[in-house]
Amino acid sequence: MKNDRRTKTELIRDLNALRKQIGRLETDFKKISSSKERIRKELAWQEALVEDSQDAMVVTDIDSKIITANTSFCMLTGYSRKELYNMHIGELYGGNDLRDFQKFYDRVIAGDALVHQAYMRKYDGTKVEFEFTCRQINIKGKPYVHSTISDSTNRTQRERELTVFDYAMRSVSEAITITDEHNTIVFVNDTFLHMYGYKREELIGSPINILRIEETLPPVDEILTATLASGWQGELINRRKDGSTFPIWLSTSVVRDENGLPLGLIGITTDITERKRAEEALRKSEERYRTLINNQEEGIAIVDSKENFIFANPAGEKIFGISPGNLVGRNLADFVDAEQMKFIRSETQERILGKRSTYELEIKHPNGERRSIHLTGNSQFDNNGGFVGTFGVFHDITEQKQIELARKKAEAALRASEEYFREVIENVSDIIFVVDRSGTIKYTSPSIERVLGYPAKEVVGKNAFQFIHPSDARRSLVVFWKSVRLKENSIHDTFCIVHKDGSERFLEGLGKNLLDHPSIAGFIMIVHDVTENRRAEAALRESRDQLRKLTVRLETVREKERKYIAHEMHEEFGQILSAIKIQMSGFARKYSQDKVFVSDMREVSGFIDEAIQSVRKISTDLWPGVLDLLGLTTAIEWQAKEFSKQFKIACNVDVPPKGVHLPEQSSIILFRMLQDALKNVAEHAQASSVQIRLNVDVENVELTVEDNGKGISEEQMNSPSSIGLVLLKERALSIGGSAEIKTIEGKGTTVFIRTPRSM
Repeated sequence: MKNDRRTKTELIRDLNALRKQIGRLETDFKKISSSKERIRKELAWQEALVEDSQDAMVVTDIDSKIITANTSFCMLTGYSRKELYNMHIGELYGGNDLRDFQKFYDRVIAGDALVHQAYMRKYDGTKVEFEFTCRQINIKGKPYVHSTISDSTNRTQRERELTVFDYAMRSVSEAITITDEHNTIVFVNDTFLHMYGYKREELIGSPINILRIEETLPPVDEILTATLASGWQGELINRRKDGSTFPIWLSTSVVRDENGLPLGLIGITTDITERKRAEEALRKSEERYRTLINNQEEGIAIVDSKENFIFANPAGEKIFGISPGNLVGRNLADFVDAEQMKFIRSETQERILGKRSTYELEIKHPNGERRSIHLTGNSQFDNNGGFVGTFGVFHDITEQKQIELARKKAEAALRASEEYFREVIENVSDIIFVVDRSGTIKYTSPSIERVLGYPAKEVVGKNAFQFIHPSDARRSLVVFWKSVRLKENSIHDTFCIVHKDGSERFLEGLGKNLLDHPSIAGFIMIVHDVTENRRAEAALRESRDQLRKLTVRLETVREKERKYIAHEMHEEFGQILSAIKIQMSGFARKYSQDKVFVSDMREVSGFIDEAIQSVRKISTDLWPGVLDLLGLTTAIEWQAKEFSKQFKIACNVDVPPKGVHLPEQSSIILFRMLQDALKNVAEHAQASSVQIRLNVDVENVELTVEDNGKGISEEQMNSPSSIGLVLLKERALSIGGSAEIKTIEGKGTTVFIRTPRSM
């Protein structure tokens, strides 16, 4: 027993040492978790830059399904992010032929960075022309397409408005024709024939309508009525013999006889093709100028020598925060402070001299908002050389300046972040490696010297696998190459590595595949020393094995003691009590005349009977003799009857009819586990019935105890005070078996116990 106590003391000391080691590991883990959290926040900050971008962005997979889209894209299309997820980008395509879009998408997947214009159907059903700027990206080793989308409707409209008409009229001259009152041609001159391309015989006697385009002209009757009244003139479009059309200016009058009756109608036709062409060119030039100025994204304005606005395009009015048509007549002094106004007047003196300059101004909107503009001023002179004013082209650079400021702040934050993470990496207890696809070490953190004894400069440039113990090198190399070949996202491995002093150290590493990352092009491996963990785990396993063996030994000794005590109580106490009862019966017969004595003897005899029953019950509880005499299956049936009789709970038993033969130790422990399970049912389950099943196959024996009680809650299952459940599982392990408990709160509990037929 002294030896046993000394072993327990040593065990407790070892367990305390293990707890301290686990505490140190938990501290290291918290540090790692803190670093990961900081990295996570950095990634979240980068995601916010994309999410808050004013550019519409969307990422699709190789099947053109939408993986993610930022807020600007949702606003542009009218769809929510949830509606867009897994939607084919082709479903938004508003063109007639999806094949063109698919060809474009396939080229992007192949690696081309392309710009594509197409119609997109928005959520409300409207179709708008957009410009897609697409390129392939790789996320976790998989190809995706990143697209930036912009609305190109206005630009396309401007291009259409600026398209030059490809049709112009030909032929310049005048032509004369005479028709009768029925609009039949009776005369044409040579110019008319040349103008229309007909021969005279083809026209004489033909109706004038052969030259007309009815759908674009006033009705013939209307022209005839006006001609007969006072003449008619107007612009028409006629058709030549070859079907071509041209504009004419037609003047008509009537020829009457001496009685005032109309003899015919004279039409004088002037080919106004060139005039119309010139007018159209002028109109187009004016329209082009107007369109260019009005649709220019940059502000354009002219101010006179006193800084009054005499012209401003819509973009300029918007930049100055003025509603359309209300900037002209205002003075620049309304929008800038006195100091800047002084500077503007000095610049006007430069304009009078014909000099051009570029500068920045800060203007103030009527609502008080301040904006920054970049302005280029040119001189405007009239035909006599007199100074008219300053022609200014300007654009709002407020956002640009804010972005630039934000960029500088971001760069400063990035430098600080890089410095921070550099300090973290260089001082972290784990080793951080970067290896290329061949396994060559490109970088290692300084902590490698503390863990493995190698200075960082001695391992950089060497293959990482030459430091791994030969027993693990091949396996680790296979894991690494598999990840490279299959482009797996991560590697997790534990391996033995040789310390510089020749000792063996066990390391656990987690690697992330960033071979396709342009700035890293390798695996980032985070490795930490688990040697002490391995030793502690081995010690813990050995300790558990020793405890389990000790438990088995104690269980065996206890069962032997129970069997011995049960036998002694049954044989010794039972015989003694039986002898006393026989002796008391003899005294009662001997003194049968003494009724008081006989009555007392009977009362004492009753007590002895109760004592005999108690001895038998205690003996049976200590050691069920039926287990020795009739075997496990009969003992289970007997125990079920006793349980049902004692606790008034229905107990159904299903056991093999031929019985089960197990080693004595296995039979005893299996029977004790049944007693424990039934005890738990009686004390806690509040059940009305229990089902006991014993199943046997070639290798295993399975005992199932199922009740219909209230079940066990998750909290109770995991409670440290549920020692009975722990002992149940430990008893099963002691005979090479297992115990499993399944429960549904409010619907009962099932205990599964499995043990091999031979140990």
